[in-house]
Amino acid sequence: KTLQDPDERLRRDLRYLHSYAIDREGAAEVDDAVSIEYLENGNEKLWVHIADVSRWIRPGSQLSLEAECRMASVYMPDERISMFPDTLSTELLSLGAKQDSFAISCGVTLNNVGEVTSYEVCPSKIRVTHRLSYIQLDEILQIGRALGKDDEENSSDAISGGSISDIGKESIGGVKETNNESDDDNSSDAFSDLMESLKTVRAFSRNSRQSIRLQPPLNLTPLSTSSQLQSEYNSVVSELTRLYHWAVIRRDYRIRSGALDEYLRHKTELYLTVKRDPKLFTSINFNNIASSANMPATKISVAGYTSWSNASSMCLVSEYMILMSQTIGSLCMNRSTPVWFKTQVADPVLSPIDLELRPRETPFTRAARIMLHLRPSNDSKTPGPHCSSGSTAYVQCTSPIRRYHDLYNHYRLKAAMHEASLGAEWADRAREEAGITLLESMATAEKRLQKLNAIRMVTKNRDQYWLSVYMNKLALQSPKPIFDCIVHFANRDLPSINTTIHSPQALSETIILNGEAVYKLYDVIVMQLGSFTRYKMYQHKDAQLLPGHPLQCHLFKRNINPATYILLPIEYSSPECVHPSIGKEIAFNTNSNNRYNKVFPAEMDDE
Repeated sequence: KTLQDPDERLRRDLRYLHSYAIDREGAAEVDDAVSIEYLENGNEKLWVHIADVSRWIRPGSQLSLEAECRMASVYMPDERISMFPDTLSTELLSLGAKQDSFAISCGVTLNNVGEVTSYEVCPSKIRVTHRLSYIQLDEILQIGRALGKDDEENSSDAISGGSISDIGKESIGGVKETNNESDDDNSSDAFSDLMESLKTVRAFSRNSRQSIRLQPPLNLTPLSTSSQLQSEYNSVVSELTRLYHWAVIRRDYRIRSGALDEYLRHKTELYLTVKRDPKLFTSINFNNIASSANMPATKISVAGYTSWSNASSMCLVSEYMILMSQTIGSLCMNRSTPVWFKTQVADPVLSPIDLELRPRETPFTRAARIMLHLRPSNDSKTPGPHCSSGSTAYVQCTSPIRRYHDLYNHYRLKAAMHEASLGAEWADRAREEAGITLLESMATAEKRLQKLNAIRMVTKNRDQYWLSVYMNKLALQSPKPIFDCIVHFANRDLPSINTTIHSPQALSETIILNGEAVYKLYDVIVMQLGSFTRYKMYQHKDAQLLPGHPLQCHLFKRNINPATYILLPIEYSSPECVHPSIGKEIAFNTNSNNRYNKVFPAEMDDE
């Protein structure tokens, strides 16, 4: 039986829009989708749609209590613990699971410099017309550029021209107010080419991409003739390239407002997956462990793959999620809506010169250096700066299927919508319609934050364990895989505006034995193992390496307690090339031949 929609009188029918749900290949939970609407006055309205979980999961219900108890879906290499049952999260709650989906939608219009001129937020009903993977979207954007439909190269002209509107309009639940935003006149460069800046190191991103080709018509509704199909396909290309065009303009606006994420997107991230052989696992007799002692151990496969976060498709999606979080943040701040705000600060504070490229530095190493300044984001009941996005008020609300605070923010937003539509004299009825009276009787904010911190600690410890297993596998593999390494900077204390940076120092530790320097250990970034973790690399005592220096290395395990890992440049990867004090700690495989493999896309088994 279908539950009555408590927001029916507020819900807008947006099924006339083409809605694009874009996610990783094989994603089961679909939280978001984007659309573009061409208005009669010639403007374009950008829509962000987020799954309306609160339409089905009411505050105070048994499901909401359980979701609050779990606080978030937990994703670990060997296990996934969902906030909601899979049958709900992948079917009823996900966008596109049925022909029509319920959503909370945010429609925004921007001016030529990326400033918000008007917006509206409403419950809606949408129809996901296309589901795309990031790789498919990248290929569509390439088609758009080839057809001359992509305006990214002209974005700087658009930014320098046009007037800035001082007053915009906001709409929530049918109520409109004035909204003032100022513009920064400084222009921003277009996307820098990371592959060009990384030409001193080996290209690696092509190996981490899945070999999925674009297959028209991309879930298009079957059409009667090939000409209709081609027209629909051209419409898809056109709309997605326009969405990307506006994402670039909005991103440039945020950079001028102080956002740091543009400097942080040049990065790699390591993802681990753990698989167990179910046949071997179920063959063990748990009622009589002694009789199972001689049985073979469960086979565990630990695999790692590296993703590169610089793809155009990821930038498009993240920009619209940030746009909605900023819009909701401004709305909730202006209306004093009691939501959870996200805050983040840089410590030490970054100056403009800190964001510039240093000598021998690439965007890749700059991102790793800047990341050392950023403190973890915090949940706060009051708005505050969020330096990554360049926001003064930021409300995370784009993943209500897997984050309880996002769902909580939806509850509070719904209450604000009902109150705005009914008026202050009907505030009690609005709170009742939104279920807020039940919400306030649930767990306190302090209890929720304690549980979130406990979840983060468990996840961190589990990730570290499986990373150590994966590192051990890589260290023992023969022939040895080759890693691309870059020497890191000395520390996170960056030079001030008055300090010269012409002679940057690399972080190195000189090892002294019997009063004599014997070798050095440099801190390096390993591209295949993620940008934001530093590893130790061996060098001779007289080595003088500058930050940003690229090397190719092999990984070895040091037989000390606790066990650690060390990288040796490939020219040192034999016992006679290293100092005896460290050579005795490393198990060199003298029988291996001189052939080497790249780390990925190999997926190696561990038993």
